[in-house]
This record gives sequence, structure tokens and C-alpha cells, in this order.
Amino acid sequence: MNQLGIFLLFLSGAQVPVSGPSTVEPTTIALTGGVNRSWTAPPPFGYVADGGASSPLARVRIGAELIMPVRSWFALQYGATYSQTGEIASYLENFLEGPLIEERWEVDYLEVSALGKMRIPDESKRLGLHVLAGPAIALPVACRTGSTVAERLGDCRPASSRFNVLLYGGAGVDARLNERLGATAGFLYGISLRGFTGVTHGLDHLRVLSLRGGLVYRIP
Repeated sequence: MNQLGIFLLFLSGAQVPVSGPSTVEPTTIALTGGVNRSWTAPPPFGYVADGGASSPLARVRIGAELIMPVRSWFALQYGATYSQTGEIASYLENFLEGPLIEERWEVDYLEVSALGKMRIPDESKRLGLHVLAGPAIALPVACRTGSTVAERLGDCRPASSRFNVLLYGGAGVDARLNERLGATAGFLYGISLRGFTGVTHGLDHLRVLSLRGGLVYRIP
């Protein structure tokens, strides 16, 4: 009986933190919006030769994020984002001669991401910087394409139906407005690991520079 009492006392004592209360902040939800500036290039980076070039295309990005702190300075950020991407490719009709043709691609993705977020200083401060990095799975939900010789953009979903994988990295700033509400702003730079259009024309791997901002709500 004495041994049982000592064992229960040990268990109850093991549950008491020896370093004081936890400093891990509550889970938060963020609603963000911004602009994607996207283009394509051969892996790993750059533009294709042979008379072609790629011009960036600016489109919309909106999403929601669940930020789950692991430490006072580190969190896991899970996101669901509607990301509009694309590019404008310019090339000569016969590569070396002929009129210049511009081909426009617009691909809309539903992205599911899992990013690591490190904040400097930690979450206990009202204002801080953060860095982000991690992968995202991008599921195409719409695709349109057209050129200067076409009257309007046509549906290209069958040629771009496969999912894409992107690696993101970025940084930003966080501000706590009150006990429940905060604000965030920053950028993300993404590189796709798979082809953009499903058609090999030399400019096939997506690059995305996202400027974004939004509101953050701290879950009680």
C-alpha cells in the first residue's frame, strides 16, 4: 500500500511543470488576400532561348490559414488558398522570322499547404518578423489559354489536369492589435516541381511571387 501511494505521488508530481506555465501561444486563424505575380521558366530557373520569352502575369490570391504553435517561436501553418497563376509567352511564328505571337495561359489552383513558421522575436511580443518555408499541393480548378491570333481564351483544362507541387519560402511581419485580433503582411516565393501546362514548350515550370496581407484571429 505504501508502494502504491508512492507511485501515485510520483505520477501526480510528474504532471506538474518544473519551469512554470507554458509560453506557447493559442492557435490562430488567418484570412489573407493578395496578388500573385507568376511566370514560367525551365528548371531550375531562367528563360528559354530560341526566340521566346516569358512575361509575368499579375492575378489574385485569397486563402485561410490555421496556425498551430509548437514552441513560442515556431508554429505549423496549414493553409487552403485559391491561387490564380499564369504567364504570357512571346515567340516568333517560325522561331527565326515571322510575326511575334503572344500566348497567354491562366491556371487557377486550389492549394493545400503545410509551412513551418518561425517568428523573431517570439509570439509574446506585439510586433515581430517571421519566415516561412514548406510544400504545397496545387489542384487545378480552371485553365484558359489563347494567343494574339485567337479572339478569346479557350479552355485548356484537359492539357493541365494534373496536380502540381510547389515549394514555398518567404517572410513577413505580424502585429497584435488586441487580445484577439492581429494583422499580418509579407511575401511568398514558390517554385513548382512539376510542369505547368502539361505541354512541353520550354517554359513549363511555374514561379510565383505572392504579396499578401490579412487579419489574424486568436482562438480562445
